[in-house]
Amino acid sequence: MATYKAIKGFKIKSLSADPSTLDEGDIWYNSTSGALKTAQPFATAWAAGGNMSSQKALNGTGIQTATLGMGGYLNTAPAGNYQVNEVEEYNGSSWTSKTALSNDIYLQSATGTVTSALSAGGNRPPGGGPTTNTSEEYDGSSWTAGGNINTARRGLVGVGTQTATVAFSGDVNPGYSALTEEYNGASWTVQNVLTTARTATTSQGAGTQTAALCCGGMTGSATNVVEEYNGASWSASPAMPRNFYFGMSGGTTADAFAVGGETTAGSGPTCKDTTDLWNGTAWSNDTATLGTARYQGGGSGTGPAGLCFGGATGTNVKQTATEEYTAAYIGAKTVTTS
Repeated sequence: MATYKAIKGFKIKSLSADPSTLDEGDIWYNSTSGALKTAQPFATAWAAGGNMSSQKALNGTGIQTATLGMGGYLNTAPAGNYQVNEVEEYNGSSWTSKTALSNDIYLQSATGTVTSALSAGGNRPPGGGPTTNTSEEYDGSSWTAGGNINTARRGLVGVGTQTATVAFSGDVNPGYSALTEEYNGASWTVQNVLTTARTATTSQGAGTQTAALCCGGMTGSATNVVEEYNGASWSASPAMPRNFYFGMSGGTTADAFAVGGETTAGSGPTCKDTTDLWNGTAWSNDTATLGTARYQGGGSGTGPAGLCFGGATGTNVKQTATEEYTAAYIGAKTVTTS
């Protein structure tokens, strides 16, 4: 029988640990575990995570293993009020209730981390308004008032950190907004506007204050138009594969995902389970789909490791379900005889 050395021309390496960088087809012996291993591609997938405590559409911020879900719109209305000030934290497996926001809020921007977060704008009870210009800052245990945004609006998107956020687009009720504002941890400054005024792009954006994506949204009808922000101005970027609004997203301007959402405004439920990927140059459709098609949910994480939680189905039933995304990657697999 031919040996690996005879076929490949070199011996199998003996290593005490798996290599940190892998190329498909690599093979080695892990002397610590006593296993023969090889590098192979693993497919992308959405998998079930822990459920939230209540059915709601909401926003959130963070990474896959440390996400903050804040505010929201409930499936049923206690005391006639659908909006809530609930805050929950996800640790990669389960959600835990945290200190509530000072005000019931929905369709606000959410940025930062589980220990340093920012909620800005949105709408308050009753019903779908009024919009607000207030913001709140979270330090991991309590919320305090932050600086007011210059123009009250809902459906805006924010990316960045608590002390370096850019928030853009939104619904100024009535009308769609192209406004862009930056926050420095104390006050908001008006920046150059989007080329296309829109609202309801995604519940969570992709990027940072100096490198952000605005994906799709509603401009009177659903759109696939994408713009990229460089910290000073917006420029056209390749369009998404589909019209997309009220979806979930995460990542950076070089590696992002956008999932779910709706595709046709004003013509009934068109809720999707589709995942689209951005590599910094072009969009592509991923074969991995959500277990539950939804829109208006929370999105967080990175391009390779995303999170989708809450939201509503096409029949407007709010969800507690959380799903975790794993992108395609090259990983180590133990060689067996089976």
